[in-house]
Amino acid sequence: MYKDINGNTQPGDGWKYRGRGAIQVTGRSNYKKVSDKANTAFTKAYNWESNPDELKDKIDAIIYSAVAWFLNAFNPISTLDNKTTYQVTKTVNAKQLDKEGRAKKYEELMNDGQLYNCETK
Repeated sequence: MYKDINGNTQPGDGWKYRGRGAIQVTGRSNYKKVSDKANTAFTKAYNWESNPDELKDKIDAIIYSAVAWFLNAFNPISTLDNKTTYQVTKTVNAKQLDKEGRAKKYEELMNDGQLYNCETK
């Protein structure tokens, strides 16, 4: 599975580095890139190349990996300012699987008044 792509170089890498986390990080090199970015951006000490299952069941790792993935994919992050949900989906998922569902979820999120009604505690 996924042999010789996404930085998979060892037998079993395809399964070991299968899609995990909110953004479905896939491939040995992507696990390394995302943990490196999270470590730099957030002063963390993740090593998801050595510990890929953290993206399956550790909430903080899942959140930081998704943000780090976006920081890598959209550099600088301001490039998102003029993109549509379809353009972002194409970057996240080149096959654009379920693009209508993603657009619907995005619109629901953007129309949720609670998103902008945060209180400081």
